[in-house]
Amino acid sequence: MKKAVSPHQPTDNLVADLFDMGPDYYGFRPHGSGDWLLIATLHGAGEIGTPDGTFTLEAGQAVLYHPNAYQYYRTSPEASHWALQWSHFQPHSQWLPLLNWPQALPGVGRLDLRHGPVRQQVETAMHDLAHWHNAADALAAELAANALERVLLLCACNRQDLESVTHDSRITRVIYHIREHLSETHSVDSLARIASLSASRLSHLFKEVTGITPQQYLEQERMRRARNLLRHSNLRVGEIATQVGFENTYYFSTRFKHRHGQSPREYRFSDVPPVGHGEHD
Repeated sequence: MKKAVSPHQPTDNLVADLFDMGPDYYGFRPHGSGDWLLIATLHGAGEIGTPDGTFTLEAGQAVLYHPNAYQYYRTSPEASHWALQWSHFQPHSQWLPLLNWPQALPGVGRLDLRHGPVRQQVETAMHDLAHWHNAADALAAELAANALERVLLLCACNRQDLESVTHDSRITRVIYHIREHLSETHSVDSLARIASLSASRLSHLFKEVTGITPQQYLEQERMRRARNLLRHSNLRVGEIATQVGFENTYYFSTRFKHRHGQSPREYRFSDVPPVGHGEHD
């Protein structure tokens, strides 16, 4: 079947909207749109294609087309509908470093937000982007640009965070679970259940990917949070210990001093925080 070219005039700034499309929806621009195109799937699924291949864009995933990249996208044949958030835009110069997404196909970047903590924030920012683009308020254009910048920053944060740690989704789930539940009690067995692995397999794979054991990573994250609370809150040391998962304040202080060379109180009132050491002890 011959594909019709989807009309599009390159935007001077940005346009955005939310679509919930049926099985016959598609877009086709073999020479690109002349601007950047961001598409994120909310529900259902889309199919992204170029002469070099195709892939399915599932809920929680996003693509970023370069201005002159081949564009062919449609509701996935395996889905009854495709609910998507999209934006055509010309980036501000300061956004350019945020557009370097991993390439799934030539000129087509792809991010998987399904296992990270920013997915809901990205979807909310995309909703805000569409709202302000279609609003009549005096500062609507500025607010839309602000929402788009927030989307790009969140996506960059998610990408750098994952790339700095792991490409293994099982280990990623464990890492985010630890970060979001620092005050709770964790064991290798309980973390292994998060990853759907045996305890021995998790321990081996976690160290292979990150260079440290799950227990070492847990303490590393607890100390990172403790440093932030010591510097930027007026919580007592005992309260901080509890918030980061230590039942015993003395043991927390002992571990903190072992890693940082100062007691929590000394760290809080020092002018220049010392460089941490013993990160993998």
